[in-house]
Amino acid sequence: DSQDEIEIEILKNELENLRKESDKEIQALQIEIVVSKKELEAKDKLIDIAESKQKLLQDEARSKKSQDEAKTEALEQELEKLRRRDNESEIAEKMKAFELEMDVLRVQLVAKDEQIEVQQNELVYLRDKVEEDHVDEFN
Repeated sequence: DSQDEIEIEILKNELENLRKESDKEIQALQIEIVVSKKELEAKDKLIDIAESKQKLLQDEARSKKSQDEAKTEALEQELEKLRRRDNESEIAEKMKAFELEMDVLRVQLVAKDEQIEVQQNELVYLRDKVEEDHVDEFN
């Protein structure tokens, strides 16, 4: 009987040891679960941070693109102004050249008019002379 009691006592101790081991394993697993949850939370936070950083970079890129587009537009407008100024000064130079040509043509026209007047005077003179000669011949 005492042998049975000893065996029962041994079995109880083994059972208690198994329960303690099982409790320790359960605690270890629970700790592992908590650690895994914390790791997941940390990873989620890292993902959130990365997404926020990506959004920030995208916003900065859009802003930079808008600034670059505005600068490009301003430069294109400035270039157009310069082209117009160049074109206006080119037109002004052409106008001066044209005005000089017109002055030359006016002078030439006056000279032609004077030449025509001289020729008309010569014709009148010659006609008068021919008529005089004719009158002299009849007389």
